[in-house]
Amino acid sequence: MPGVQKKERKGVAKVVRRPLAAVEQAVDCIRTLDPRPGLRYNKEEARVIEPDVAFVKQGDVYMVIMNEEEVPQLRLSPTYKRLMARGARCTTAGGSSRPENWRRAP
Repeated sequence: MPGVQKKERKGVAKVVRRPLAAVEQAVDCIRTLDPRPGLRYNKEEARVIEPDVAFVKQGDVYMVIMNEEEVPQLRLSPTYKRLMARGARCTTAGGSSRPENWRRAP
């Protein structure tokens, strides 16, 4: 392909062992092709992905900066809201109320 890109058709014809006219015809055919064929099917603009956090070095210290514009809102499930309204507490077999120790009952 580098020979085609540099328009060195004679060199390409020699490498592929084809007549120069055949190479010219192939290049003309290639030029008619769509370089981005997927755009016909995807009419939406590409979405920009923004990170939740950025790490910035200031001197010898790294700072963590939150992107607070795109932070999702916290939502509680209706089931959990009902449990909390009744005063239920989640506990493990050992009686811990710490979330990292919670698990479902069998």
